Amino acid sequence: MPPLRYAILHHADVDEPHFDLLFETSPGSQLATWRSAVWPIEAPTEVTRLRDHRRLYLEYEGQISDHRGAVQRVTDGQCEVECRREFSLDDSDPQRRCTGYACAQTDSRSSLVVEPL
Repeated sequence: MPPLRYAILHHADVDEPHFDLLFETSPGSQLATWRSAVWPIEAPTEVTRLRDHRRLYLEYEGQISDHRGAVQRVTDGQCEVECRREFSLDDSDPQRRCTGYACAQTDSRSSLVVEPL
């Protein structure tokens, strides 16, 4: 599979500023998205699964409609994504649709693993 794209956005001008971790799970897919209170993530950190986001957030920076704050790109690039076999896809719960992703940034050789606690 070719490298996929990801973006980390700082979401500000909201009650709880945070970072959105967004990445493709297949070429051209919607963006699997998690919210994190910190970036960079340097130790195991609790993140919150959000609904998939539109692909425009790979490029977009600025105000979000309906007074939902603003986003600014922190970093972006290419990654490889795998849905780990020891976890399953669960379509019955939209907050945990894929319960185990690994996203390895190919341009910096680091990795981000998102899995349930």
